[in-house]
Amino acid sequence: MDLLQKLLQIDKNDVRNKKRGTYKSGNMQELVGDPVIEIQEIDAQVKELLEVSRKHGVSMSVFLTAAMICAIHEEQSKIQEKKPVILMVPVNLRKIFPSDSMLNFFSYIEPGYRFGEGKDSFDDVLEATKQYFEENLSKEKIAERMNNLIAYEKHKIFL
Repeated sequence: MDLLQKLLQIDKNDVRNKKRGTYKSGNMQELVGDPVIEIQEIDAQVKELLEVSRKHGVSMSVFLTAAMICAIHEEQSKIQEKKPVILMVPVNLRKIFPSDSMLNFFSYIEPGYRFGEGKDSFDDVLEATKQYFEENLSKEKIAERMNNLIAYEKHKIFL
């Protein structure tokens, strides 16, 4: 989150520490010991986020995705760094395929970045994220993915 604070020029004192906390999951505790999830919230004005993302020449979604990828990377160990950081970003399909249905109509894309290959700056991650969004948010790509998912559902494989 330090990167996002820096990019948005948020004073560390403005971060809502009262909402920061450690949470333990009861069900998971039995499986893996004592997992702890740390949550930190930052309040930012949408107008400011849009300004910063536009200065970088990207949408707010691309900007926040790249910032989250970098924030996760900051917390990775050297061993974890061997694997890429990949996020699942929801996509509202109503903007791509008109629908009158009131049911949920969404999918997701999985932008990511492999760190440790030399180019690890925020601008590098932002450029890779922007490229991924451009390549995978076209109507054709989404339709192809949806058709594949429907085919998997209709033609089940039994082993």
